[in-house]
Amino acid sequence: MPESAALRHRGPGTRVVALSDPWARRRLVICMTPQGADLHTVRALVDALLARPSGA
Repeated sequence: MPESAALRHRGPGTRVVALSDPWARRRLVICMTPQGADLHTVRALVDALLARPSGA
């Protein structure tokens, strides 16, 4: 789970532990069809996913 999500949902008695094992590393890819690139809603979603969080 992304660290930001883990931190948002942690509660009493839980802790977030970062994984450093090679199997835990991920490369994320965003894909869309050529038609999707022409749709405002799809483009807005992709832009939001690609945006860097503030402070990053």
